[in-house]
Amino acid sequence: MTMLGEALKRRMRALFADFQLSASNPDLTGGPPLPEALESVTIYLGSVKSRKRADDASEVGPKFPIVLVRPRSCTDDNDENGAQRSIVQVDFAIGVRRLDNDGYADVTAIVERIRTDLLRSPTIESRARLELPLDSEIGDDDSFPQWFGVVSAKFNIPQPVEEVQP
Repeated sequence: MTMLGEALKRRMRALFADFQLSASNPDLTGGPPLPEALESVTIYLGSVKSRKRADDASEVGPKFPIVLVRPRSCTDDNDENGAQRSIVQVDFAIGVRRLDNDGYADVTAIVERIRTDLLRSPTIESRARLELPLDSEIGDDDSFPQWFGVVSAKFNIPQPVEEVQP
């Protein structure tokens, strides 16, 4: 699961390398509006935790907008033909911070970009393949000014070969 997570993180970084959202958004600290600028998407693997600033040891939260690549589980079983397989469940959690209704559109744009990319190119670095169905959901606005969405995917990864003892 770790190798797939790292591969998906690389894939998301490449996917969002040239993708930016408008940052014409009021300052969330109550200050004057931020200048017109563009924000790139930050990619995290596993979890988003507060980090310490080196200069004053204060905590720094995640930099929005974010895509969190989170491998959740792995199931080893047999497919309908009896062949063994390993399926990894991965969630792509998306977060945007906006004080206007554009947050919904921003999250939707990021979800659609991930969905389209995975469906167009279902093989991940020759080590995993997307399995359908591919699910996505946009959260409601109860968490305003943060906006959230998720893409849930399953990937078929190579299963370890049983070692036969002589």
